[in-house]
Amino acid sequence: MTHMAHEKGTPIGKDSIQFEPLKIEPFGGGEKVLLPDMTADQVDAVDPLVPPTSGIRLELLEGTGGAGFACPASRHALFLRLFKAISLVLKERLGRRAAVIVTSDERPTSDVLVIHALRILAFDGHELLVQLESKRRIPLDQFVHSGMSTPYSSATIAIIPGIDAVVTVTASHNPATWNGIKFYFKQPIPIAGDLMKEISRKAIELDEIPLARAADVLLEGDDFETRVNAYVKDVIKEIIPVAGIKGKPIVLWPYMGEAKGIHDLLAHYGVDVIKVERTMEPPDPTVNLPLDEVKAHLERTGARLAILLDADRDRVVFIIKIGNDYVQLNPNELYTAMHNILATRFGKTIINVRTVPSDPRCDGHAACTIESGVGYKHLGIIQYLACGIDVDKSQFESALIYGKQGQGRVKIESPAALLGFLAGKIPRGDGALLMALWEESGGHTVNVVRPEFEAGTLGRLAPVVPLLGDKFPAPAIVLLAELVNSGHNLLDAVDAAIVGQRVEIEADDKRKKAIMKAMELQVGKRIGIGGRTYEVVDYRDNQGMLDIISLSGERSTLFARPSGTGNSVRVYIFGDKASGKEELDHVAEYLKKL
Repeated sequence: MTHMAHEKGTPIGKDSIQFEPLKIEPFGGGEKVLLPDMTADQVDAVDPLVPPTSGIRLELLEGTGGAGFACPASRHALFLRLFKAISLVLKERLGRRAAVIVTSDERPTSDVLVIHALRILAFDGHELLVQLESKRRIPLDQFVHSGMSTPYSSATIAIIPGIDAVVTVTASHNPATWNGIKFYFKQPIPIAGDLMKEISRKAIELDEIPLARAADVLLEGDDFETRVNAYVKDVIKEIIPVAGIKGKPIVLWPYMGEAKGIHDLLAHYGVDVIKVERTMEPPDPTVNLPLDEVKAHLERTGARLAILLDADRDRVVFIIKIGNDYVQLNPNELYTAMHNILATRFGKTIINVRTVPSDPRCDGHAACTIESGVGYKHLGIIQYLACGIDVDKSQFESALIYGKQGQGRVKIESPAALLGFLAGKIPRGDGALLMALWEESGGHTVNVVRPEFEAGTLGRLAPVVPLLGDKFPAPAIVLLAELVNSGHNLLDAVDAAIVGQRVEIEADDKRKKAIMKAMELQVGKRIGIGGRTYEVVDYRDNQGMLDIISLSGERSTLFARPSGTGNSVRVYIFGDKASGKEELDHVAEYLKKL
């Protein structure tokens, strides 16, 4: 069943956008784009002072009055610069042409950008793959769309043999006026460190960009989404049986586009998927949730569960009907509850790898907890090192890794230290373990591994299925839906006396740096805010760079970090339910005044 609706005036249609023409001239049987000069702000956007957590995102459109939007050539050209820089880096790093899959989300500007990416990559001789509903070759001048979410796109580099790189055009949960680029090379981990800097530098240095003629470019299409879903089924099979959702109605609201991968996956397990096709702006259910409308869908269809997804399918919200009540669970609560239930009810051993400001309420049921910096450029590194897989030196140096030891922590600064920490925490048998990588904003990935000990020393964690190092919540969505429809109460699986909340302080990159520098001067001290006393603690990467500040109080812990995806400093609290919001507001005001 499908319920059609239209949100008047808010979503941006393709036909409402005017692209300012790029300056193009003939070149060698094709053509080339003559790039406009970059402003100082544009240079900062392409090479940001605060390293992004995942790719680069830029505001592409500006309003023209009424319902119209314009894409200035100067902004459009920034994407071409980045595509060309990626193409050049691939040739230099591989010494040959690369096999590159190019995909996008459903934003109204994405298809135009993807076509430019394909023409730029084709000029440099790369093999180009796109998502289609069947395996076939297609000329670029007949190409329409290569729609696949970032989690599914990045997964292909591990699951599909022969893929060297993934380029995904997406701005994730940001408004439709934004777009961005995520790039994966050799492994499904967001690029960071020297590679990110190299791409930014090359992009800024460009003056012109040659384009291949669309009629001369042949694309290799395949239904990669279905092939990735086969992998998801293999992962789930290693965790728990899935039978409770068969025949059950579940409301699925993708917020933008179709979410075909998740829809087909649920349908495979026999779910009666009721998809809501209303486009939401911004396409992020963690901040834009019309609860009354969701309740109406649940009442009308008899479903007890609604799954809401952002445009990139990595921010997940569940609305669960329990009796006459409706409960909203965001990623922090969802993944905490799932881990606790899998550990206590199904006997699963979980290696809990989470970002520092994620919910600590599942730490107690995990075999061990490893804390990382925010983003999968940190989380993925931990997993690959634990499994004995080499990673780029600069990526490891820019990673933040701490192991929890009781109420304290130990900094992990080498692969040997990581294995040593794990060896003291996990069972000595050869049974399969779950390695869960997750973050409070929505990302979740679960991998199945087996420890390999020799003479009491942990050599590595051996993967049972191909490893994914980027956010990939598809297995968790199915597992959570199964738990809900099998009678497990997710609310009972988390400590209701503790609450996790966050606020954002508006700040550009320079202001972010200033706030963090001021707090760095307070590290090791006790400070008073709003009548409460906090100990200031620092979290640093392996180069010693400050990444996150923690304020530890008597009944709560707060964290502050510069956002890697927007102009803000994010402030989090995990603490007393009654006083948490007041504490959070006091700390946010204190930081604003620094």
